[in-house]
Amino acid sequence: MSKITIISQDGRLVGTWIPPQSPLPGAAVSVPVAGPNQTLHELDIEDPESFVRRKALPELHELVRQRLGLKEIGLL
Repeated sequence: MSKITIISQDGRLVGTWIPPQSPLPGAAVSVPVAGPNQTLHELDIEDPESFVRRKALPELHELVRQRLGLKEIGLL
């Protein structure tokens, strides 16, 4: 299982971020920050990189939406 970071706003999925598995030693690693009226979530997902490799990001977004109980994908 790997943690992914999700940002939502008003019950809608805004974005997902899969952190690098093994960043280079001493390398800077960025992290997303929720803006005003947004919420930051973390979920454990089995092999989230597989969604990227399979070009199946809509499946990942749907899984995240269901697990967090979000209404839909995207901003108002």
